[in-house]
This record gives sequence, C-alpha cells and structure tokens, in this order.
Amino acid sequence: MAAALPIHTTVRINAYEVVRRAVEAGAAYGWHRAHKHTDQPTPEAAAEAIADAVMGELCEVLCFDAVEPAEREG
Repeated sequence: MAAALPIHTTVRINAYEVVRRAVEAGAAYGWHRAHKHTDQPTPEAAAEAIADAVMGELCEVLCFDAVEPAEREG
C-alpha cells in the first residue's frame, strides 16, 4: 500500500520537459505524415506537416487564451 502524502505537498510541473516532449512527438509525427503519400515530400510540405503536428501536440498540453489587442498593450 502506498504511503499517504502530507497534506501540504506541493507539485510542480516541469514545463520545459512537457513542451520538449510535445515538440519532439509533433516533429516525429509531422515527418511521418509528410511521407505518408510520397517518399520525397518537398521541403515546404515537410515543414508544414511538422509545424502543424507540433502545434497540435502543443495544443494538447497548453491552453492558448485569446487576448484582445487592448489587453496586450497594457
């Protein structure tokens, strides 16, 4: 049986590692997708597939809140 955690335990997320893993997974998936229908995709097609897949993976672990232009300026 696992020991109970103290009541005041703090858990921190290693954001760098979460993002690194998402980027790595997205790049690998995008590379695979770029080669799905052709053995030699154009550099542009490969870059687009990788970028789309990386953003997809990042959207799985991060929340991007919409900010109105007036809010960005301060």
